[in-house]
This record gives sequence, structure tokens and C-alpha cells, in this order.
Amino acid sequence: MVNNLKSKGFDSVMFTNNSANRDEAMLSVSDNLTMNVFFAPYYEMHRNWYTTDVNPNPPAATIENARTAIYPLIDKVKNHPSVKGYLLYDEPGGTDDQNRIALAKQVVEERDPTRFSTPVLIGLNRAEPILDATKPEVMLIDVYPMGGANPACDYSMSGFGYTPATFGQFGFSDDDMVAYIRAVTRTKDPNIPLWVILQTHNWGDPGVDNGFYSLRKPSAAEVRAQNWMAIGEGATGIFWFIYTSQQGWTGLKDETNLMNEVSTLANRLNPLRGTLLGLKRNSTDQFSVSGPNNPYISTLVSADGSQKYAVAVNRESCSSNQNLTINSSLSGSLKDLETGQIYAQGASINFLPGDGKIFELVSGGKRGDLNGDGKIGVIDFSILLSKWNSSDTQADLNQDGKVGILDFSVLLSNWG
Repeated sequence: MVNNLKSKGFDSVMFTNNSANRDEAMLSVSDNLTMNVFFAPYYEMHRNWYTTDVNPNPPAATIENARTAIYPLIDKVKNHPSVKGYLLYDEPGGTDDQNRIALAKQVVEERDPTRFSTPVLIGLNRAEPILDATKPEVMLIDVYPMGGANPACDYSMSGFGYTPATFGQFGFSDDDMVAYIRAVTRTKDPNIPLWVILQTHNWGDPGVDNGFYSLRKPSAAEVRAQNWMAIGEGATGIFWFIYTSQQGWTGLKDETNLMNEVSTLANRLNPLRGTLLGLKRNSTDQFSVSGPNNPYISTLVSADGSQKYAVAVNRESCSSNQNLTINSSLSGSLKDLETGQIYAQGASINFLPGDGKIFELVSGGKRGDLNGDGKIGVIDFSILLSKWNSSDTQADLNQDGKVGILDFSVLLSNWG
């Protein structure tokens, strides 16, 4: 598994049901192959600490009892360098969970102060109290937007019990994943990183319980849109559920098309990591986007607020490319962080189905800098010639729908 994931561009794996006693030995593999692991000793904690079906009468929720139950688990794995953090509970809810998770976090970080710990949170008015009580160094949430009955590229949170209907358990309406993320993170300190677990799996039967719990497998376009909207909402860590097929889920290991898509996304983002890790979502959008099928736009800013970035997503077009235009009340040009291409505000920019792009607002950008090196010269001219007589939006510098002599004139006028 580790070699496969590394070959696909991934550097981290998150376990959600470890046993410290059973699984400690496998950490030698992740140590040797330098794969980051987020370890979850749920098996023992569900039997020795939390109130669960297998442990209906746990010890009293005191710090001493928490140390007795949890210290040995941390001692078992903490000397493995591949362990980068601990997961405390998967999708908790209720006051007892809240108190016990807070104590668990305290004792885990007493025993291993070099690493962080956090629960996996889910649900409106369910995630926030636990976040506030535990104050984790990272907020980690499940986001599964492809409900079993959702039409293509509809990201309404209508499955997995997110809805507040009779069988719903997570108390949320049929708003989309963006509204959901903003709701459950509304009490989060903006300086606390947001990590998300996104959906590649199907689950349940749309014909049971009115489909409140069912999820359908997303398309490659929907996977792209999830990824870019999560980035636009400020996520600096993205995990994909799930690798291995089990419990009726088809894992990425057995879904070649989706595995290839998430691998492509990982490899696109890896060169941008240094920039993305330093950004956070701005509460007020300073960019706007125009185009068909309800495109997405968000504003990210650097830690000191001096640099502005736009994340745009062709989110509701699952089958065709779309041209989008981005504008801002701020002056400057738009630099595509992946390609280095600089666009004027209002330029028509082509997006693949479900795809997104991140642009830095830059001053002094010249039209014609096709390779993004900050100057216009022979390389840019060669790129222009390779696109001659096409409708390529990158090389169509005057935005008349065709690459030709007028675009060469624009390039020549900015030469140097």
C-alpha cells in the first residue's frame, strides 16, 4: 500500500480504526518508507475509555483514569518517526464524548508533547462544541457531498445522515458542501489549520430510509470540484476516503479512474504546497467570477494579508469545458500558480469539467508572458506560434477567439 500511494504522489495516510497492540509492527514499514501516519488507537480506546456498545460502563471521566487507559497506547507507538499525530475519535457526538475527548487530548499530548491530536468531526451543532472543548491544533472534518440521489455535479449534503430529516443524525440541511464547511467551521480560530476528508466512495441504498444515508460514487469531475472547493475554503490538508474496499465501499485501490484522478490532483498540488500552507480563507470575497453553471469563487490571503489569491472552480459542469472570467475590485493581473500564465482581469479562461485553478493577484503583469517567467521573449513567441490559428485561451492575448497576428502584435508591444 505505502509504495503504491507514494508512487501516486501521496505522502500521508490516515487510519481510522487502529489497535496499538496489533498495528504497532506495521509502523516499521512506514518508518522505512517515510510515509506520514496519523494513528488512531480506537480499538483499545473504545474498550477502555469511551462509552460505546462494547464498553457501556467505562471508568469515570477523570484525568487519572484517562492516563491509565491511554498512556500505554501512546507509549507503544510514539517512538516511530512516521507517526505525525493521533486521531482521538471518529465522528463523536454528545456531552460525554466531548468531555472524554478533551481529557484524551490532554493525556495524549502529555505523553507525547511533540505531536498533535484531534478528533474527526462531523455535523452542524455537533462538531462545534467538541472543537471548542478540545481546542485541537488542527480541525479535521468529514465532507461527503455526493448523496445517493444527487444529480451530476450537485454537491448538496443530502446523504450519510447529514440532513435533519427523521433519520438524519448530523443536523444539516440540503445545502452544498461549501455552506456545510462554512457552517461547521464558524467557531474555528482562523489560525487553526483545516483538514478535510473528501469522498470517493459509494455507500448505502438510496431506496432505504428515503436515501438519507446513501452516497453515490463521484465522477472524476466531481472529485476535482471537491478538491478545489476544499482548497478555496481554506483546507491545507486533503485526505480521500477510502483506499481499501470494505463494508460495501469500493476503495481507490479498486477504482482505477478515481485513483488516477486523485493522483493527478496530488501531483498538481505538490509544487504549490509551500504557498498553499501559508494561506487562509478571507471571510470577504474580493473576487467575482462569471460563467455558466454557477461557478465557484473564493479569496485566500497570506498570513499577513498582503497577498491575495482567487480560487475558481467550474463546479457544476460535469461533462464540458467552460470559459470563466474573474474580476476584482482590486487592481492587478491574475497569475495562474500552476502554469505561471498571467491573465488580465476579465479574460476568458478555460476550465475542464469540475476543475479549479488558483490565481495570485499580481501587479505589473504583462500580456504575452506565456511561460510566466516575468519577461516576454523568444520562448513566449515560440509558445504563441505553437498555438497559431487555434482558440487557445492562454495564447489568445486580445481575447477575440483566435490566435493570430493581433496576438503577435500584443506580444511584440510588450517585448522585453
